[in-house]
Amino acid sequence: MEMVRAYLASMNRETLVLGLFFIMYCIVLVTVHSIIRFRSVRMIWNVMCLIPLVFCVLHLKEHYLKGSDLYTVKLYLPLYIGAVFMGVLPVFENKKRFGILKIVSVIITMAGVMTSFVFINVTDWVVVIGNGTQVDYVESFDLLMNEMQEHYVMNEWKEIDYDEIREELMPKVMEANENQDREAYYLALQEYVNYFHDGHIWLEANTAAGVEARNHVVTKLEGNDYGFSLFTIDSGETIAILVEDGSEAMENGILDGTVITKWNGVPVDKAISNAEYLLIDREPVLTNMELMKPLYFAGMGGETITISFLDKKGTERTASIKSTGSYDERLNYAVECLFHRYHFPSDQEIINMTDEERKEMMMDAYQHNENFKSEMITSDCGYLAITSEQLDVYKDTLAEIKGSYPEVTELVDQKLESMKAQGMKKLIIDTRGNAGGYPMILQAVTSLFTKKEIDMGYEAYRPYVGGTIRRSVTRTVPANGKWADLPIIVLTNAECCSSGDGLVYALSQCSNVKTVGISNSQGIYQSVGGVCYTTNSDFSVRYPVFYAFDSNGEPMIDPKGDRECRVPIDEIIPITQEGALEIFTYEKKEDLDYEIKYALDLFPMDISKTGAGLNQ
Repeated sequence: MEMVRAYLASMNRETLVLGLFFIMYCIVLVTVHSIIRFRSVRMIWNVMCLIPLVFCVLHLKEHYLKGSDLYTVKLYLPLYIGAVFMGVLPVFENKKRFGILKIVSVIITMAGVMTSFVFINVTDWVVVIGNGTQVDYVESFDLLMNEMQEHYVMNEWKEIDYDEIREELMPKVMEANENQDREAYYLALQEYVNYFHDGHIWLEANTAAGVEARNHVVTKLEGNDYGFSLFTIDSGETIAILVEDGSEAMENGILDGTVITKWNGVPVDKAISNAEYLLIDREPVLTNMELMKPLYFAGMGGETITISFLDKKGTERTASIKSTGSYDERLNYAVECLFHRYHFPSDQEIINMTDEERKEMMMDAYQHNENFKSEMITSDCGYLAITSEQLDVYKDTLAEIKGSYPEVTELVDQKLESMKAQGMKKLIIDTRGNAGGYPMILQAVTSLFTKKEIDMGYEAYRPYVGGTIRRSVTRTVPANGKWADLPIIVLTNAECCSSGDGLVYALSQCSNVKTVGISNSQGIYQSVGGVCYTTNSDFSVRYPVFYAFDSNGEPMIDPKGDRECRVPIDEIIPITQEGALEIFTYEKKEDLDYEIKYALDLFPMDISKTGAGLNQ
């Protein structure tokens, strides 16, 4: 009930009031019908039946998302159907079964209102909708800032200065508005999103024009392809990776593993440090961004770059390399190699997808990449991959309402029992690329590995009236403890986010677990729920509106403005030159990957922490 109250308190006030008014008005209307149905006042009855429809027309005029007709229909059509049904009710007044129709009218109206609420709240994870679609760039940008200043839950924690944002970005927005430059507006919005360093704030393109503008901007920011990418290894040296066979770079002596010393005459470490990274600057944890910088820097240059490197004899050489086109495909493949991200083909059909279509494709990918996949990877080591905290949207939602999810606990337990029967004495839990989902799932999973309850804080919301933060749901991992003596290593990376972050945090509290990775997890845990659509629905920005606090009343997991990780892992996996060449390769990888092999070498773990192994 508290969660329902939280959703209702955070919804758009006009929509909420209209929906509740419909339900109450419909009940009253059919109740008093016997009093006002006489001919002398029949006109009053007819007018009263039409009043909700009038309110719907006014509501649509205010909340219609220009340029996004389908989404508008999804949001409000069920709400309006109830009003239409009441509006035509007088037509059936003289029918024999009018009494039944009155009851049906109430049911349809209530169902329409609740369907709209459910879609807004659950299906699309949105409760606060800002509509800047009917105004120009300047007004929609100002609306976006006002909406987030009122509803974004991390304003105080991250010390967001909206006056500073206005001063820095509004001139760019005004120039984009004056020139009707959609790409310039997208770029300004990208800079705005980056300011928050929050992975739960993201910029979407929703229309064909918006997608085209986004693609042009992103392609420019990705830069030029010179036939290779870059990565900085554990020693601090930056090396060439993914060097293309037959490229000008290879012809000049640059091979996979070649140490790069200068970029256009500037020491490469200094050049990488000083460059701007608009495509990844929203990363919450600074060290995660630092790991990615060389990959993105490798496209920063003009039609020709001058590059210095060490040849096989250790002698510094310099060569001029021409661009062969867009860096998009090589960059995305490099990121895929580093973080095991699902591969999206970079052909024109995929590039021109809207963000909604891309999200559907990603969900298909996650479903294809079996969640809770388990197997024995050595004779005594089991492997469990958790790609998201989602199984079935209806069961997941019901579990959140009930406050328990025994089906998930049983599912994982069965998989562990199966691997134990095959000789499992240790386990690797892989959370790399975990896309998040429902916290109840992470609680159900972690319960198997702890003998003590784990405090996961509580969720809260800030209603419109009063502004006081109110607690809604308390999160605790119960102490099942069946597998609490099993030595476990948890693998993570910067693509593990949201409830995936929460899973890493919860597992790290278990005494038999060690967390490792080439990077920390992403560092985002506050619940989403807000969206603001900009001019013509070309773009929209989503952001968190529900709090997730720890027991001290501080935001769980999310870093402050200093971007320091608040869920540090036990050990960062170093990437040597040999390791980098193993990670970044065009060859099909059929063996265990670099991080899994590193994790296997960490066993046996300290038995004073983990216990002696499986209970016999």
